[in-house]
Amino acid sequence: MELFAAFILFFTVISLTAADRRFVGPSDTKISVLTCCTALGNQLPGQVVFPQNKSAYSEANNNRWSVTSILVPSCIVQPTNVDQVSTAVKVLTKGVDGNPYACKFAIKSGGHTSWAGANNIDCGISLDLSYINKTTLSRDRTFACLGTGSTWLNAYQELDHTGIAFPGGRCGDAGVGGLTLGGGISFFTPRVGFVADNVLNYEVVLASGEIVHANRTSHSDLFTALKGGSSNFGIVTRFDIAAFDQGRIWGGGIINPATAGAADQVLSALSNFTTNNHDDPLATFGTIFSYTNDSSIIINSLVHTGGTAHPKIFQQAESITPQLINSLRYTSVANLAAEGNSFLARGYRDLMGPITFKNDFSVMQLVQQVTLGAYNNIKNIPDLDWIYSYEPLPKLYTQQGSKHSGNVLGLNRTDSGDLILMMLSPRWKSAEYDAQMNKAAVAWVTAIQELVFLLGASDPFLFLNYADGFQDPMGSYGQANVDFMKRVATKYDPQGVFQKLVPGGFKVSQARASW
Repeated sequence: MELFAAFILFFTVISLTAADRRFVGPSDTKISVLTCCTALGNQLPGQVVFPQNKSAYSEANNNRWSVTSILVPSCIVQPTNVDQVSTAVKVLTKGVDGNPYACKFAIKSGGHTSWAGANNIDCGISLDLSYINKTTLSRDRTFACLGTGSTWLNAYQELDHTGIAFPGGRCGDAGVGGLTLGGGISFFTPRVGFVADNVLNYEVVLASGEIVHANRTSHSDLFTALKGGSSNFGIVTRFDIAAFDQGRIWGGGIINPATAGAADQVLSALSNFTTNNHDDPLATFGTIFSYTNDSSIIINSLVHTGGTAHPKIFQQAESITPQLINSLRYTSVANLAAEGNSFLARGYRDLMGPITFKNDFSVMQLVQQVTLGAYNNIKNIPDLDWIYSYEPLPKLYTQQGSKHSGNVLGLNRTDSGDLILMMLSPRWKSAEYDAQMNKAAVAWVTAIQELVFLLGASDPFLFLNYADGFQDPMGSYGQANVDFMKRVATKYDPQGVFQKLVPGGFKVSQARASW
């Protein structure tokens, strides 16, 4: 049987395309993609998918939110536990000494980032963590253990019957790993801070293959750096996140037609909510604008985790008419996360880009005008849905998070104040328009940055979870945090595996502090 398995592996590997077999450098000093895939197949039999297995390869490679993120890896490794991740890392880093380009690979948890290369790779190895997806509750019910490859919807559903909740993503299709390592905003953020603030322990595979636990008392510097530092220090396979008793939640969505009058009313309501969120930290509010050639709507998400129906802080938003849909009701976090999926459907070409500015209704009105002007310049693109959102980023979020473990996001600046986080996230269907859409996104970001600067309302923060490849969210954390993360990365990854061999994602080594 071993001989037969070896023959099958040999036959699969030699049938790789010329592009898959090419060396990334001179053959006498570089390790080829062929060598990497062969070694991984030998060390992890049954866990490596090759392109020749078309059905399995397509299913694994295409299991991503956005079509724009799909590339062509030479093989896909699908570990099911932390030990297999460790084995994979040891194989992938074998040629690192004096060879910083060997065995390049990508890391994918949920696959909810849109830009090409963020969680995938051409002519390299895709490390797909989606089978590390177990969710359990601690015996004392004080924390949830989440596998990095789980989606938030699956994690919520696993514990939905327990009367316990934990902070996590609002879109159920997003993955645990990427969102948490980027900071993460949840329905509970005004109450407990960012998702990352609530992580009690990280299970991490370092570049050496060593498995460590990072928490307040063990590898505490790594523990802090992971709270917003993304995949710069190792591969996190499990997150232990603080949990708490939770009763019924009241919330859902209100959809208004996107008339100029309704837009002003919604933005005014959001600005006032941001100012007053500290009065009711059980409430969250965000709004999404969607413009197509067929319809223009505003989707308002209102959630009260204390279970209060029609709380005072929502009064202004709830009074806006007409309402095309109103789904406010008593429900669960899992149901709200499932509803969130409908706003960010799979199968499109997407891009994302955040901007942050001071909470000021008059500023939001001007930002709205510029954003609609940008849409008018490209509205003839077929199947275009020009989507953008506004959400509160009040000082309250950082204050609440600091009561737990804090993070490296840099929002604890004395001048940060109450902010508005805005994200551009349009979608379309044909690759023919990729370049035009990317150009439009960069132009929009530049225009808004210039506008809010001139208005004295700019803020440097860029939310990593929303950022696109042309942005530098880690630089927005500030010089002190960038320097700290670089020191931690050098300490735990002295050869720079996660800076050099993992080309995707945001690299702390490339961050340029903006303040």
